[in-house]
Amino acid sequence: STVSFDYVPGSMMRGALVARFLRGRGLKPEQALDDTTCAHLFFSGRVRFLNAYPLSADQQRTLPTPRSLLRAKSDMIVNFDRIPADEQIPIDIANAGHPQFGDALRQKLEQQEPLKPIGKPFCTPGATTIFYAPDHTIAVHIQRDPGKGRATREEGEVFQYDALAAEQCFGGMILAETAQDADGIASLLNSDAHLRLGRSRSANYGQVACEGV
Repeated sequence: STVSFDYVPGSMMRGALVARFLRGRGLKPEQALDDTTCAHLFFSGRVRFLNAYPLSADQQRTLPTPRSLLRAKSDMIVNFDRIPADEQIPIDIANAGHPQFGDALRQKLEQQEPLKPIGKPFCTPGATTIFYAPDHTIAVHIQRDPGKGRATREEGEVFQYDALAAEQCFGGMILAETAQDADGIASLLNSDAHLRLGRSRSANYGQVACEGV
């Protein structure tokens, strides 16, 4: 089995843009460092590719939920941004990372009920925090012999992909030190062609469209 990340790693976006840059100049992968522009944009450290995390309902880039945030065991965390605001049920969150949160306070809080991690990988920062988990989809595949194009007794294992579901939006950040570098990256992102991310492109996983650059 293969399980996808809950986000798009920045290194994956970087690799996809390197491939697009090289195709645009008719270069092979082994020629990447020979091109001064390619070497500067992707291998000098001057441009940094941050992870793309899920977008909330209001198109805000979420961030990983701090491990220090805790909830009461009975409090249920749902994907609040998928239900109407007037139907959302707020819950109290304890921040174990706060300087005043010590063993005494924790024992006092847990006299009523044990504390547990939030259980959702992402959240929207702010006074009101919305917790979020992206959708996944599971598909079963059968390994095929590359030469025969079908499963054989030797190569016919059954396996599954637990992948990010389609029709979801993720927000990433690319940090550049100069406007010229930013424009160079933006020109690659604004291409009409879709990007292909990940290792399972032949199975139609990982096609993404870049929007809102």
